[in-house]
Amino acid sequence: RTLQFPDGTRVEKLKGWATVLREVADWLHENDHIRGASQSSLLNTDNVFHQFKKLRADLYVNLNFNAKDVLSKTTDLLHDIDYQPGGFKLTLKPRPSGK
Repeated sequence: RTLQFPDGTRVEKLKGWATVLREVADWLHENDHIRGASQSSLLNTDNVFHQFKKLRADLYVNLNFNAKDVLSKTTDLLHDIDYQPGGFKLTLKPRPSGK
C-alpha cells in the first residue's frame, strides 16, 4: 500500500486506514494547508477520543474511524479546506486470487 502526495512525496507500507488518515493530516499540516482550528468529526480543538493524534497545540485528528469511513472523512476534510483530493494517489494491495 502506497500513498502519494500532490508534491510527489510518498509513504509506503501503510499499516491500515488510520495510518492513511494520519499521513494525509500530517502532510496537510506540514505544508500549511490546515490553518485554523476545526470542530468536526475528523479534526477537533479538543482531544475527545483516545485515538486522536495531536497535530499542534490546538488541533487533533481523530483516528477512531473504520476503513469504510476513513476515505470519505479524508475527502470531506480536503473539501472543507478547499484542497482538491485528486492530487492524492492511494495504491491498495490487491486481494489474493480466489477471495
